[in-house]
Amino acid sequence: MKEDVWPTGVSGKQHRLVLPQESPDKKFILLVGNSHLRAIVDQHVPMQEGHYSFGFSATPGGGPSHIHRELAGTTLPREPALVVLMAPCNGLTTCRTLDQAAREFGQLLAYVSGRWPKVCVVDFPPRLSAGVEIQTLLRQAYHRIAVGMDVSGEASQACCPKETPAHAADEEDQPPFSQSAFSTPQHSTSCPRGERF
Repeated sequence: MKEDVWPTGVSGKQHRLVLPQESPDKKFILLVGNSHLRAIVDQHVPMQEGHYSFGFSATPGGGPSHIHRELAGTTLPREPALVVLMAPCNGLTTCRTLDQAAREFGQLLAYVSGRWPKVCVVDFPPRLSAGVEIQTLLRQAYHRIAVGMDVSGEASQACCPKETPAHAADEEDQPPFSQSAFSTPQHSTSCPRGERF
């Protein structure tokens, strides 16, 4: 399926911010990420809501610094009950080194945690375009940063089986990922701190 071309955001990457209509009987959850969210934002894959209403800040192709810049330029009409940050796997391609990717992720997470009181991180699913070892090292670096900032985390393996090691932006991988994003708020709106992925 041909992807829609999104507007270019302040980061120079494609970006879309989609917010739900206000619903007093639902908690507003903001999901922040990159191409993992594209199929959901474009409504190719449905997002179950239940007791929650979901907003999305998606920056396909964006690394941690791009997502950071987009959020800094965003004004929300109301405060989310929880911000779910999808760990950006594009740090593998937008940054020259693993240390740079980790540093930029730390700056992103510090900004998000400083702006909103309840935050959790969802680990990125496996990709075919990068080696397993470098992905493992990046995950470990992200995990150390999240734990060091006392931010709770959710492992992507809970929703993206190891036997499906494709990038989550592929449409066939979106349903389990969207289910993961939906399930995270159910046990994280109280945002327990310091949990490991």
